[in-house]
Amino acid sequence: MCVHTWLMIRDNYIDLTPLSKNDGTPFFGHAKFSYNPCYAFNDGKCTKANDVAVCQHQNGGISCGRQSTAAFTFVRSNPLTFNLTYTSGDQNRQSVVTTVCDPKVDRQFVIVSTESPPLHYNFKMTSSHCCLHDYTGVPPTTSSGRRFSEKTPISIGTILSISFFLVLITYVAGGVCFMRYHHNATGRDLVPNLELWTMLPGLIKGGVLFVIQPCRRRLESRGYEQM
Repeated sequence: MCVHTWLMIRDNYIDLTPLSKNDGTPFFGHAKFSYNPCYAFNDGKCTKANDVAVCQHQNGGISCGRQSTAAFTFVRSNPLTFNLTYTSGDQNRQSVVTTVCDPKVDRQFVIVSTESPPLHYNFKMTSSHCCLHDYTGVPPTTSSGRRFSEKTPISIGTILSISFFLVLITYVAGGVCFMRYHHNATGRDLVPNLELWTMLPGLIKGGVLFVIQPCRRRLESRGYEQM
């Protein structure tokens, strides 16, 4: 996962593509680990694994996280920080790369802790590329080359539905409190406008019958039999 849209701020995203290589080699190399944020790699140390994002250089190379499992989690806004988590099928290993926004830093990758707890690995990646960017014309692309657009506009129907349920919850909660503390009501009497809600099914039935009865009379007058 190279591109992540932060929905808390509209039209903003993080793009880690400049911190990645797409030639089969890792962008970050270390004596004990290799890491490439966007594309799987094989640097000769993780030859036994596929879809590698994080590789530990021991026993022929151990995958500590697969690219396909990448997931962003917001940590804090100042400085803007996310946890980029990878998991691996190799004994359920997990790697967490903490991305930190620093406009003054081009790239920095450090190991924070390993095997604490066992099979868990923590890293910190600081860069200006971990900061938010604005959409400018064409949205960025994902590691697969497809145009990325994670945001889905909220429809009017969704807004109306949310508004309806908010009003309903406010009405019920406020009504119950009013009936309880102003009228000392208990049990079913706590329901606001109880008589109206009790009569409502009958009123709906009467309204439906009022609408369909003229139609039924016309059908009967034309000689149609009722089913």
